[in-house]
Amino acid sequence: MFSRQLTFILTSFLLLISLVATTASATSDLYQAKVLVRSTAEQDEGMREGLIRVLQKVSGQEGIADIPGIAEAINTPDMYIVQFGFESTDETTLSSDGVEVSAKQMVMQFDKKAIERLLKDHSISVWQPTERPNTLVWLIQSASGERTQLGESDRQHPLLQALTKEAKQKAMPLMWPLLDLEDAAALDEVDMWGLYADTIRTASQRYNPGAILAARVYAEGEQTYSGRWLLLAEQTQKSKSFSKLSADELAAMGVKLAASFYTSNIQDTADGSDAIDNVEQPKVNTTDVGQIPAATNSDDGSATDNSVASTTTLPVPMATSHDVRLAVDGVEGIDAFADINQLLKNLTEVKAVHLVKVSGAMVVFDIDLKDNRTKEKLVARLNRESKLSILPQQAGGDRFVQYQWVGQ
Repeated sequence: MFSRQLTFILTSFLLLISLVATTASATSDLYQAKVLVRSTAEQDEGMREGLIRVLQKVSGQEGIADIPGIAEAINTPDMYIVQFGFESTDETTLSSDGVEVSAKQMVMQFDKKAIERLLKDHSISVWQPTERPNTLVWLIQSASGERTQLGESDRQHPLLQALTKEAKQKAMPLMWPLLDLEDAAALDEVDMWGLYADTIRTASQRYNPGAILAARVYAEGEQTYSGRWLLLAEQTQKSKSFSKLSADELAAMGVKLAASFYTSNIQDTADGSDAIDNVEQPKVNTTDVGQIPAATNSDDGSATDNSVASTTTLPVPMATSHDVRLAVDGVEGIDAFADINQLLKNLTEVKAVHLVKVSGAMVVFDIDLKDNRTKEKLVARLNRESKLSILPQQAGGDRFVQYQWVGQ
């Protein structure tokens, strides 16, 4: 009896120490970036890449580099760097002549206040260290006809190494199940392979994670994998299948899935400004003048439109000196914003795109058209876009047009 109690106490203590160390390690270098370069001559390029990585890490948003204003800041990275240097590495890269050369690692420390001010100026929330709890990762792999669960003792496995590396780059703490007798009793191989959400949630309770990632993985050869990711968090449940991915690609998908949950719940209230957030918890509908009820997510991750088209009032003035004012509703998250922004810029009818306002899930642009192009031609072109659905046009003048974003 005493032996069992001692084993339980020691296991619990070691688990606690592991969790504290993991969290501290993952969040201690939020404002540091390390980039491989071929030589010191690539300093400017390395600084830009370093700034992008820090902005992605601090905000939790993959597409942040495509946001107007942020994109311009990335071209002047020296304004945000407080210290940098070069370290030797054992890694190699290709020179401009295609010759394999030793790579140097450029280590940069960025100014915390300057980075946070840049994000705040563009209504982007900071993903604080206190909002980065441990994410528990359950993995089961099928290889050569055998299924194997991977946990704390398998940290040298290529999949766990890839996940650890990706999570560290995003400053997102991960932890692994002990796969001891208690775990085996709570979650057997059959339930794990079936990704049974209720059973996985129950087995995870002893770890008290902020979110749970689970994956079943088929090893196809030595370097590619297929399978499915499952994210469980509070009342949220999302899954994504994948096919023929490398370990790094598989890891990037899983970490992005978990990060999207955490960052969707960040609300920047410092200045009361609107941010482009993909919030999991339902929002309260409103039909007050100047406000638009934003879309919310159901438990399975699908978007639910809470707006009432006939009563919604646009939150922006309609007058514009540009050729067209375009309002797009349903833009949930930074990635969706980057997609619609790039779509507009790529249109042959468009000369320039100007961001006017972001209000909840509504984004408003002013558009300048190229010579001999009309609003009608632009609308005809937009109507052919599968990611856009035209909405009933409200009062706003003959230069105004409104769409719903349906792209994924």
